[in-house]
Amino acid sequence: MLTDSTTRMSSRRPLNAPRPSVWRILSVWLVVCSIGAHHVLANDLGSENVSCGRGVNGIASPIVYEPASFDVVHYDVELDCSGAPKLVTNGSRCAITFRWTQAPDTVRIHLRSLTIDSLWYLSASGERLAATAVKRGTEASADMMYVVPAHVSHRVNDTVTLVVAYSGTMTSEAPVNGMSWGGVSRDQTDAVYSLGVGFSNPYVSCTQHWMPCYDVPSDKATLRTRITCPKAYMGLSNGSLIGSSKASDSTVMFEWRMNEPCATYLMTFAVGPYFAMNYGATSRGVPVVSYGKSGDTTRSKSSFRKILRMVESFERRFVPYPFSKVGYVVTNLGSMEHQSLICLARGEIQSLSDTVNKTIAHELAHQWFGDMVTPLDFRDAWLTESFATYCESLWYEELGGRQQYFNDLKSKVNSYLTTVGKPGGRNFEGVLPMYAFPRTAPSSNYPQTIYVKGAGVLGMLRALVGDSVFFGSLRSYLLAHAYANATIDTMEQVFVDHVPQQLQDSVKDFFTQWIRGRGWPTLDVSATQVRVDGEWKTRVAVRQVQADSMGVYTWFPLELSFMDTKGTKQNRVVVVHGKDDSFSLDSLGEIVSIGINAGSTVPTLAVLTRTPIVTSVETDLTQRGEVEVFPNPTDGTVWLRVPTAGHWSAEILDVQGRCMNTVTADATADRLLFLSLHDVPAGTYVVRLTSGDCRHSVSVTRRP
Repeated sequence: MLTDSTTRMSSRRPLNAPRPSVWRILSVWLVVCSIGAHHVLANDLGSENVSCGRGVNGIASPIVYEPASFDVVHYDVELDCSGAPKLVTNGSRCAITFRWTQAPDTVRIHLRSLTIDSLWYLSASGERLAATAVKRGTEASADMMYVVPAHVSHRVNDTVTLVVAYSGTMTSEAPVNGMSWGGVSRDQTDAVYSLGVGFSNPYVSCTQHWMPCYDVPSDKATLRTRITCPKAYMGLSNGSLIGSSKASDSTVMFEWRMNEPCATYLMTFAVGPYFAMNYGATSRGVPVVSYGKSGDTTRSKSSFRKILRMVESFERRFVPYPFSKVGYVVTNLGSMEHQSLICLARGEIQSLSDTVNKTIAHELAHQWFGDMVTPLDFRDAWLTESFATYCESLWYEELGGRQQYFNDLKSKVNSYLTTVGKPGGRNFEGVLPMYAFPRTAPSSNYPQTIYVKGAGVLGMLRALVGDSVFFGSLRSYLLAHAYANATIDTMEQVFVDHVPQQLQDSVKDFFTQWIRGRGWPTLDVSATQVRVDGEWKTRVAVRQVQADSMGVYTWFPLELSFMDTKGTKQNRVVVVHGKDDSFSLDSLGEIVSIGINAGSTVPTLAVLTRTPIVTSVETDLTQRGEVEVFPNPTDGTVWLRVPTAGHWSAEILDVQGRCMNTVTADATADRLLFLSLHDVPAGTYVVRLTSGDCRHSVSVTRRP
């Protein structure tokens, strides 16, 4: 999902086909989900997700999953848009089929700004059974709903249908600072469409603005949509077009079916004077189509020129495209990843020369991350937006190789560090965690943090575990949870299961620090070089100096760029494992400067506290009976040339003879021992060295 503001910053966001063998796996999940097993799955996703309290009316809130006593399996909507482009609907009806998974009590439905005219249950024989609805909450509350008691004949495991007849004027979320996004809107003057989520409302999912539903992401269901509209218009919705027929002298009815379970926030419709633009089919036979007005045609054809390659690129990385059509409709506001019918902001097709169109790629990636596998609740919105934003960079990698991937990912990292997460930055929204972030202004239901920081975090994770583990983990995640729900715990466990045992704790720490935590490391980088026997030996020290409240990051990649005296640049990737880490690097020559995030492999979410200090010392020591220190004075790290190679211990004593620190290290074959003084304050110290019977003392001064 991309809003217009996201677009400015970062660039928000067919028919039945033959299925290859992998679809046999996915179809199993379709059957499982259709009988409500995704609620069973939800209960198995970890206590963190079911112990956070209930909404005021005793049901799941948008950001707190709670199991319900019912499981919706299908929606059958008859939407009257015969007055389009007016937003009035009269005589609309929605049949909600659900199963009582526990002792029947009440089924809850959301419907906002529209009126329930009547409702009833259907018996197995088609007989109408009485039903009543009690409204709880107000239009402005997060969990406003209608509570419908079960019929006396209902029993646990019964599958029943509740029919709701409704009418009124469809609306969008209340505007904040003049902006209203989610819900139902006009497209210019001649079309109507819905966007499935809101940015500022307390209820997030906005499908309740046009159809009655249990509007939480955890309850996925199949959908049939029949839309009545003026005969000069098309009525569009999710899934495959079954057909169209005359409804009256002035109206036509379009019928769509989606057989794959779908979260309600991903259900949509659009009515307007649309034309279908077909781009062929994928290699697996899935049709690819966009819908637009006559004025959109030329630019759409240009922007979608690479859409087939885009689909197949993601299929190679992940799994086969999971739905029956790849569909887009050009609308007025920001883009939104509705399942198989993506809304694409008209501003994204304005440039005839833009055949890359990373917004198209972003929304397409959601069909895997967000639609095929959906967050259990909106605390995990990062599982959709971080991955879709990262897939923009993968699309650049497909088109231009590793350097273009790096450049695009770096722009996202820089956007986060300089404008989104930085106090005083142009788009500062607070220093937020990616998971369970606060939603009050300047944050929102979809803060930029989960987009641009999220993409950078995924890029670092890929660099740490390698392509085989990274993409293998994502394929396993998609297949294991196809058409169902997942949480941060789900994703973390997939990666834990795919890495070697010695890295499993590191993966857990990575999720804790980078996704559940907030902020980024601030680094003090320095290098000390010594020339021994004509060759430069380099030791780079990386120290984390961020505020204690930001914690310490214990596993992240850092690409260092070294410039030598000849103007030659070399890049090296190191993995930082703690607050104070150091790395021995050879074959660099005499370096004059060090940079970060200037290579071609991975940009890191980190900033430098100062320009890195490089100290180079030439020495031709040949005496084995003495110890030499360089540089001395030092800014924090020194080389010690010791008499023999091997294991040494070093005591650091202050001027009063008190031991400030004791470290052990191995001297290399070149008799070089590296020592950090970062843990002691500025001053002069005696370093007492011991190796077996060999003992030496040397004076070292650390500058302020």
